[in-house]
Amino acid sequence: DLEGLRTRLLAEPLAFFRTLKEQLEALDDTRPESLARLAAASFELGSLTHEIGDQRDALAAYRESLGILRKLAGDHPDVAEYRKQLA
Repeated sequence: DLEGLRTRLLAEPLAFFRTLKEQLEALDDTRPESLARLAAASFELGSLTHEIGDQRDALAAYRESLGILRKLAGDHPDVAEYRKQLA
């Protein structure tokens, strides 16, 4: 069926973003540009997880991304890109 095919096609990018997020977290790099990459990876993970149908995990990933971006925008109000991503 088409839903099964869609889920299988999304599995590979989902695994990639999950692994990327885990690697970025493991580095424990608190530089703003590293945190921005972590926020982006969390957002993509949320999007893909949502597409597959796991709403709870998608929401958790979105919340993580939002929290990181709020901190970045608050800590670096002069960087428009962080405010843009947050919006």
